[in-house]
Parts: sequence; structure tokens; C-alpha cells
Amino acid sequence: MNELRRQIELMANLGSGIRTPGFLERFVLEHGHSFIGSPGLPAGVRRGRMKQCFGNAARLAVRHPDKYVYAEGFALGCGCAMLHAWVLDRSGRVVEPTWELHGDTDYYGVLVRPEYVAAKLGLSMLDDWTNRWPLVCGPDPTNHLFQLEKWLTTPAPDTGRGLILN
Repeated sequence: MNELRRQIELMANLGSGIRTPGFLERFVLEHGHSFIGSPGLPAGVRRGRMKQCFGNAARLAVRHPDKYVYAEGFALGCGCAMLHAWVLDRSGRVVEPTWELHGDTDYYGVLVRPEYVAAKLGLSMLDDWTNRWPLVCGPDPTNHLFQLEKWLTTPAPDTGRGLILN
């Protein structure tokens, strides 16, 4: 078991029941996937401001839904599991628009559908406490999640970007 998953499991076991310590972690463990991020960014992607991971990742995913999907969960930052957001490209590669990585970094999180992200641009999708955690505590949270396998195998939608019109 990797260190990040071990830490998330420890946090998940701090409490039981909804809205007690550990409920976000339990949700991510149940619905999430493990990813590895590597240094470097794809051409045309610039790093956003530090401490703005939710907004940085959301803007990239909403602007380029054909290339990226928003992911949120936990990442191993400075040796501790931290609530964090990033995007995943069509090859399954983590694209980290906030942190400058110096080596491989562990991520564990859920993929969130673009229409849900667009409505909450810049906020945490998981820890939306002002709205009583609708993604995590809603009637069917999986309606707002994108399945990893579907993301990797579905052809990118034609957004009309990059077409040259005469």
C-alpha cells in the first residue's frame, strides 16, 4: 500500500457517519483512483497561482474539456496527504497546474464532470461545506463523477477549437 493511501485511510478512520471527521476521505477511497504525477507541463499549459489549486484545475478543465478532466482528492505534499485538485489528460497523465513537481508525486482522487465543475468554478468540489457537501452527501454523487475508464476510452469531443476558417 502506498503512503498516500495509508494516510487517507488513517484520516478516514478518525470518525464514522456523515459530517464527522473522515467522511471526505471515505468518499475518495470508495470512488477514487490512484495516480502518479510527474514533473513538467504539456505545451501551452502555464502554472497557476499557489494555494489556488481548485481554481487552477477547474479553469483548465472547463476551458479544454476535450483535453482535460478535473480531479480532486488528496495528494502527497511535503510528506502529508493534502486536499488538492489537478487535471487528468486523455492518456491518464496527471497535469499539475499548481505545484511545481520535482519528482513523482502520489495522487488519489475522483474525476468530476465538467458541467458540475463549471457551476462551482474555483471552489472545492468535495469540501463544499457552505452548501452542505452536495457532491459527497447528495442523493447520487456518482451522477457528477466521471468514470476513469470512460474518460480514457471515449474520443474527445469536437469543440471546434483549432479549426481554420477561410
